[in-house]
Amino acid sequence: MSDEGQSFGALDRLLSARGRATLDAITGRASDVIGVLDTHFVIRYLNWAAPGLTRENVVGQSVFNLVPPGYAETAREAFEQVMRTAAPACFETMYRDEHGVLVWMVRVGPILEAGQVIGLG
Repeated sequence: MSDEGQSFGALDRLLSARGRATLDAITGRASDVIGVLDTHFVIRYLNWAAPGLTRENVVGQSVFNLVPPGYAETAREAFEQVMRTAAPACFETMYRDEHGVLVWMVRVGPILEAGQVIGLG
């Protein structure tokens, strides 16, 4: 099995029904959006979605579908850095809504199994 296949299998095990329930119990009431991305930057878990979105509609999408215009390259660089180094990274994005401009600090860390990055959180 390829490393990629192993990482998806490991992430699938972590995100099983029991794993999702545990994540919901831990992160469900957090004020921050907490998510899990696979190694292709597809959203595999989200504790809650921003207004106008639902978890069901967001999970399974590329994270780049949700990154504000002009921030895709910044996000990609941070995600790829974490994949390469297994060290956390962060970046800022700005969203405009009906109340003005919102600045979000995005923190990204590796999800590791046996020393391999199998996803991002």
